[in-house]
Amino acid sequence: NLNKSCALIIGNGLDNSVMNVLNKQAISVQQSIKYLGIEFDNELKFESFYTSIKTKLNQAIGVIAVLRNKLTTKPLMNFYFAHFNSHLSYATFILIKFSSKDIQSLQVLQNRIIKLIHKLPPTTSTNLLYSQHANNVLPVMGLIFMSICTHVKKSLLECDDALIYFEKLRSTRTKLLKLKESNTNIR
Repeated sequence: NLNKSCALIIGNGLDNSVMNVLNKQAISVQQSIKYLGIEFDNELKFESFYTSIKTKLNQAIGVIAVLRNKLTTKPLMNFYFAHFNSHLSYATFILIKFSSKDIQSLQVLQNRIIKLIHKLPPTTSTNLLYSQHANNVLPVMGLIFMSICTHVKKSLLECDDALIYFEKLRSTRTKLLKLKESNTNIR
């Protein structure tokens, strides 16, 4: 849809003289665009995405604060996964770009909602929080690490079939990643 289309020039030297044309219609050059719920700016700083994700997480905390005395832990955890964790895990590849201070502020929000769900005092140790009360919840850095591992695994599995293949074991029916033997010393 040419009426909804626009161009984003990524980099410091935004040149307004660039003319983008598709089917003899000019496409406007924007400073930022929203794509699949993520706002991209021309410097890829994602500041507006960070602000919007913090707003959504704080809204989820507010709902949990109201509902925690009316519901049991199970429906509250269902709400957590639907309305809190989903926002954190949706674009973990962008979270990597955030500073450690920004990641820590997201972690504080996650700790807060977990404590609210499990009706724990705010002074509860976060070291024990995930192991004792929320053992099926990954902290923010755990979500980022899992995302990286998933992407690495996917890249390995989709790369050259001459390098990697699956070998099925009859006994366990599991797939093991194996590198094929090579004839050269370089590989």
